[in-house]
Amino acid sequence: YCTQGNLRIKGLVHTKAIVKLKNVECPDGISQCPSDNTCCTLESGQYGCCPLPNAVCCADHEHCCQEGYSCDAGGYCTRGNLRIKGLVHTKAIVNLKNVECPDGISQCPDNSTCCTLESGQYGCCPLPNAVCCTDHEHCCPHGFSCITGGYCTQGNLRIKGLVHTKAIVKLKNVKCPDGISQCPSDNTCCTLESGQYGCCPLPNAVCCGDHEHCCQEGYSCDAGGYCTRGNLRVKGLVRTKALVNVKNVECPDGISQCPNNNTCCALESGQYGCCPLPNAVCCADHEHCCPHGFSCISGGYCTQGNLRIKGLVHTKAIGKVKNMLCPDLISQCPDGNTCCTLESGQYGCCPLPNAVCCADHKHCCQKGYSCDTGGYCTRGNLRVKGLVRTKAIVNVKNVKCPDGISQCPDNNTCCTLESSQYGCCPLPNAVCCADHEHCCPNGYSCMSGGYCTRGNVKIKGFIRTKANLKLKNVDCSDNNGLCISKEDQISVAKPAITVDDYTQVNANNPLSTTAKEDQLNEKKKDFVLF
Repeated sequence: YCTQGNLRIKGLVHTKAIVKLKNVECPDGISQCPSDNTCCTLESGQYGCCPLPNAVCCADHEHCCQEGYSCDAGGYCTRGNLRIKGLVHTKAIVNLKNVECPDGISQCPDNSTCCTLESGQYGCCPLPNAVCCTDHEHCCPHGFSCITGGYCTQGNLRIKGLVHTKAIVKLKNVKCPDGISQCPSDNTCCTLESGQYGCCPLPNAVCCGDHEHCCQEGYSCDAGGYCTRGNLRVKGLVRTKALVNVKNVECPDGISQCPNNNTCCALESGQYGCCPLPNAVCCADHEHCCPHGFSCISGGYCTQGNLRIKGLVHTKAIGKVKNMLCPDLISQCPDGNTCCTLESGQYGCCPLPNAVCCADHKHCCQKGYSCDTGGYCTRGNLRVKGLVRTKAIVNVKNVKCPDGISQCPDNNTCCTLESSQYGCCPLPNAVCCADHEHCCPNGYSCMSGGYCTRGNVKIKGFIRTKANLKLKNVDCSDNNGLCISKEDQISVAKPAITVDDYTQVNANNPLSTTAKEDQLNEKKKDFVLF
């Protein structure tokens, strides 16, 4: 019974809820059809829905027949002597976008809320704009407050909180053979007419020779952009443009890098690690980091108002990938490329590892392929467009130190050592510490013990390395046995000491033989060997 004041009425009995049926996922991984439907390709190459389970998709890309029937002309279906009108495909549902969680890695279904779990990772509350409870297990509807025991309250109303479900981990992109292009997960990399890579929205797809279409695994490419398997003939899917690799985040030391949407944070060692969050707060323990807008507290936790979550642990930074040195020892190509000579005789870069350099000095082919005329590459019956070489990088100059003799590698800073000579700090625009041993990243201050500070952050300073001495060539063309430095030139001149010099010494200075020999030996001290 139910009461309201003096009113007493019979309570209603619960009826069974309707279970939400799962949609049918189509082979492209993007389209969906309602439960008990069948995915069938449309004339456009996209997917439509036949409102029958296990239906037969007709080759006209418009009709479908019940299981056990065969498609006939004019949109009809036959089974023995029985002939009925086929059903028309309906439009498929396009997948709704997931909710992106603050870590940039986890995702929750549409109309869900990202909530942190006890582990510090993200889970999903199956409500939009939900309130995440501090027990890292429950969540409450918008406008409710969390209370102990996993309950939610709003005024006098008290309901059981919902339990977080596991978040979806963002799937990694598929890397294409050129090492630069990427396709979404469950796609296949296929070359386009341009020689670059495009994406076929199917896993393990067959790339067609027209460089435009692709077919589902088990199908063969046919003329006009169609795919066949036995008597079945369907429209091939059109390739989409591949994604270009996203740049890494450059750390302040100029050496370390973190993946895109990460934050560089200094480790206890003074080197850099990566916090897997964009614009994160680096904690003073050099181990944890917090999402943007949160504050670090002891024990590796993060707070924002009444919310307390576990901080994320730094991961190891990526070392800057070195360029490849080409055989001329001057040109460089990015890592994972191949040096190939250009028409000019200089080096260019083929954006493939261990590539085949074509004799036209313009194109290159993937390993295992052969160069063909017109800039194409062949392997058996497969013929694809070759890749065009790009210009190589010219070696970067060293940093010149103020003494004019010492040099440091590019992106280093010259700092004086205890000996008054120059050493190199492995950071650009670094702060040279007064101990003549350490240096700090730009924006930091040196402190005792070889440490660097910026606000509350304290990191270990970097040690200077010895600078390279720039050797100057020597010119001995003054005929007086004196050696004069002249940069970037080697002069072939008379020897610094000659028999004429010896005779001249005898004529102008009537000294004893011993004195003559002494004077000659003094001049020999200035003699420079090349």
